[in-house]
Amino acid sequence: MGLQGLTQRPVVADFLTNSFRLMGKVYIPSSGLLTLMNDQSSVCADVIQGQMARLTAPEQGMEPVEVTRLVKRHVVAVCVSRREDVGPQAFPRLGFAPLTDYSVLITTDMYEIQGVIQWAGRLDIASLMAVDMPEFFPIFKATITALQSSNLVIECPIVLLNRAFISAVIMKEVSDRTAA
Repeated sequence: MGLQGLTQRPVVADFLTNSFRLMGKVYIPSSGLLTLMNDQSSVCADVIQGQMARLTAPEQGMEPVEVTRLVKRHVVAVCVSRREDVGPQAFPRLGFAPLTDYSVLITTDMYEIQGVIQWAGRLDIASLMAVDMPEFFPIFKATITALQSSNLVIECPIVLLNRAFISAVIMKEVSDRTAA
């Protein structure tokens, strides 16, 4: 077993760009996929044993690819099935404010993403989009719909969304998690 196998573990993820969908394995550090995607010291993420399809022609099926070096800044979203794979909380909590679930609809040029953003206190979109915030942040209970191909609908427990691609954020509903 190589050093990569000792320090990292494989996770199956679904990567969406503006033109392709790539499903495959990516090796993540013990701190999770969020750390890998927000790591400024590496430009690419290596996806192995994957399958790739064009968004404009999803009916053509998935084409197998052995190794793909994805440029992280061009990835719109990453879908995973387990919260544990993402890693620790995306944003540091300030003070003792409880987490609140904000149901949102987020649009990009190619996708609509419906889901829940968890935020301590009142969600401020300007803070979310601030320069010093990480590029990728989690959206829970997400549904992604490709705008050019209504056949592509992905439902997953958690999505890491690249904030650089966000066009609009529509607040739908707020629920306090402490009441549950």
